[in-house]
Amino acid sequence: MRTLITLALAVWLPAFAQPDQTTDLQSLLAEAHEAQTRNDFHAAADAYARAAAIRPDVAELWSNLGLMQYESYQYAQAQAAFRRALAINKSLFVPNLFLGLDLLQVKRAREATAYLLAAEKLNPQDTQTLLGLGRAFHMSGDPARSRDSYQRAADLAPDNGDAWYGLGIAYFALAESAAAKLTSSFAESPYVAKLKAEAHATDGGDDRVVCEGPQKMACEAFHAGDFRAAALAADQLVQQYPNDAKGWYWSVRAYQKLGVTALARAGELEPQSPKMHALLGDAYQQQRMFREAEDEYSKMLSLKPDNIAGLAGLAAAYLHDGRFNEARATASKALALDPQDSEINLLMGEILIAQHEYPDAESYLKRSLHARPDLLPRVHALLGRVYARTGRTKEAITELKQGLSSDEDGSVYYQLARLYQENGDMKAAEAAFQKSQRIRANRDVLAQANLAPVP
Repeated sequence: MRTLITLALAVWLPAFAQPDQTTDLQSLLAEAHEAQTRNDFHAAADAYARAAAIRPDVAELWSNLGLMQYESYQYAQAQAAFRRALAINKSLFVPNLFLGLDLLQVKRAREATAYLLAAEKLNPQDTQTLLGLGRAFHMSGDPARSRDSYQRAADLAPDNGDAWYGLGIAYFALAESAAAKLTSSFAESPYVAKLKAEAHATDGGDDRVVCEGPQKMACEAFHAGDFRAAALAADQLVQQYPNDAKGWYWSVRAYQKLGVTALARAGELEPQSPKMHALLGDAYQQQRMFREAEDEYSKMLSLKPDNIAGLAGLAAAYLHDGRFNEARATASKALALDPQDSEINLLMGEILIAQHEYPDAESYLKRSLHARPDLLPRVHALLGRVYARTGRTKEAITELKQGLSSDEDGSVYYQLARLYQENGDMKAAEAAFQKSQRIRANRDVLAQANLAPVP
């Protein structure tokens, strides 16, 4: 990004350094350029604002003002400056690109897409534009176009780790979409059962499908390790036979393999980047690929041993992988660095509950009551479990009721139902049991839609 800004300034500055320009304008442009070279973007923005006041008809001044405000994280002000530039000259590349990127920062992906597409039309070979489009399409729920944008970025800049990371995330999103279709429309198909079996395989092998009939091309390409060809063949199969589970099955498998391959490439390109390893760890954790997540967080911590986010990520991966002792030791290291961190206290509480150490878990959970509002239902649900296990039924019911919105697997409603039974409230118990069953049924579908076979 810094390179692009410098180039933009280098392009625009000569246009104003004409003999007929006022001394004040030349002085302000020199001041802005000098401030930008030392990364003092606030000072540069101030100089450009004063220059734009002298020549408000010059689009490039507003564009550079917006760039400096963008670099200063003043997104609203940057938007106004970029819009002013485009109102004067809508064919400028820089304000189209950065207005799109600015809008992405404030989660306005659909609006951002229009400006990024305009920037792409002006400069089809710009990698940063393609990365922005990949992100915009991902945020808008269009994984196919996200994949296409990131693939083009990776083709143009094969050594760009961000392109490969985005490509991997896009492929995972495509896999999840195909799996959701497979499990919802073909629930009784043997291909759904096969996908589940492959996801839980521990030996790295699989019972191969016979490559014959319409699926032959996708099947053979997949087993030959040509996952892009397999994905293309699966896409064609889905288009020709949308009501056949085979095409959706091979789409899931090929997309998952392509996602893993792309993320691995991102890690290879930036082995010394803590940020990249953190992103990869988070991505693998979301895919329930906990061993891969542990590996990435460990790589991050080898570079930044006292990074709290890395320690928390590693502890969470250990927890979900059933490695409770390692999770506890890692969370303890994080708490030693920041004993009051609400989210790490919550994580430690979860770990201790998994180890059935309910009294010890309680103190950590109470310290996590100051966590982000979206995490508080989870805190209350866990406190309810602690109170239930330590004989405080009334308090447990109160906490569990406050934690119902966090129930993703039916366990909170189930425990609440059991407590209602103990209190003799059979009507409330039956309602809670039914709700638990509905959540579990939906959870099964979602779990199948997020299956990630062992690479």
